[in-house]
Amino acid sequence: MVCFVFEGMHLLGKKFSMTLLSEIRENKNTHFNQLLRNSKTTPKLLSIRLKELEKNGFIKKNPKNNYIITPKGKDFFEIVETAKKFAAKWNKFPHASLEAKCSECGLFLKS
Repeated sequence: MVCFVFEGMHLLGKKFSMTLLSEIRENKNTHFNQLLRNSKTTPKLLSIRLKELEKNGFIKKNPKNNYIITPKGKDFFEIVETAKKFAAKWNKFPHASLEAKCSECGLFLKS
């Protein structure tokens, strides 16, 4: 048996998962093709990640076929905000800015 924390971190730690969640959370036009244009991924990988996030309840499709964040996805960003506060407090790289978009996960970091 694997705990729910490990499973959640495993899913959300996969390449482009955080980027997609952030993109869907911040934008209204989240149709597949728009997400593909905004990402640095292939259609196949994008499709896989969207299906995983949808299957796990972080996103869903609305009647216009746009992806939207679910209440579960919104709650997840409370954890992200806490992690950002932790990073700002314990940042060991004083030259690193917390006022930029992360090049790895796509989150906009703002202290």
